[in-house]
Amino acid sequence: VSNVVADSGGGQTITPFIQSRDLILPADATASGFYITNLHNDIIGNAASGGWAGFALPVLHSPIGPNRNVNMRPGNRLTKVFDGNVAHSTGWWWSHAGAFYSGGSLYYSSGDDTLLEYNAGR
Repeated sequence: VSNVVADSGGGQTITPFIQSRDLILPADATASGFYITNLHNDIIGNAASGGWAGFALPVLHSPIGPNRNVNMRPGNRLTKVFDGNVAHSTGWWWSHAGAFYSGGSLYYSSGDDTLLEYNAGR
C-alpha cells in the first residue's frame, strides 16, 4: 500500500498503485462514492458520503478495458453538465482532502501493458 507524503515545501511524493490479483482496479485504493472516468455526461443531483473523496475524477490519457484500442483521449473530452452534486464526510486518507477530487491518472503500465496503474498525484 502506498501513502501520500507531503514534504515541507508542500509537494507530494506518490507511488502508483499497480493492478494485482488482490487489487483488480488500482484506483480502488482511493475509493470514492462516485468514480467518474467519463465526464462527457450529464451528472446531476448526486450525493456522496465518506470515502477518499466523494467524487473522484481521474484523468484517462487513453481508453481502458474493452475500448482500450479506440483512438481517442478521454481526458480531453469536455464535461457536459455537472450540477447539484454534494459530498460530505470525505477525506478518510488525508486530513485536507477535498470532497471533489479532479486529478490522478489511470493508465496501462509501461512495463506490462496488461496491468493498470493508478497514480493519485496531481
